Amino acid sequence: AVVSTQSTGLFVEGKVNETRELLRIKWGVGRLAMDSSRPPIIIPWVHRGMDNVLPLYHTIPKIGNKVSIEIGEPLDTAPLLKDCQRFKFSTLATRKYISDTVEWELRKLGKIIDDRHSVDPR
Repeated sequence: AVVSTQSTGLFVEGKVNETRELLRIKWGVGRLAMDSSRPPIIIPWVHRGMDNVLPLYHTIPKIGNKVSIEIGEPLDTAPLLKDCQRFKFSTLATRKYISDTVEWELRKLGKIIDDRHSVDPR
C-alpha cells in the first residue's frame, strides 16, 4: 500500500511517447489510488513543445523553443472510489474507472493546450 503523504509525480502513459498524441494511460494510476492509505488528489497536467527542446535520441537540449504547460483542476479520487464501492465494481473495473477518469481530464487539457500552443511554430 502507498502510505506516504508526500507528493508523487507519475507519467501515466508508461513510456516515452514518440508521437504527439496522448497514449492510452496505464491502469497503475488507478491501482495507486486504490492502494493508498488515503485517496489521493491527482493534479492532471499536459505539456507541449518538449519534443523540440529535447528531441528523441538527443542528449543536448535545444534552447529557444516554445514550451506550454496546462495544469488542470485537482481531481479528488475519494468520490470516484466511493462510486466504485457503491456500484460494487471489481478491482479491475475500479482501476479502469479511475484511470479512464484521469485520461479524460488529460484529453480535455490537451484540447485546451493545443489551442494555445502551435504544434508547428513555423
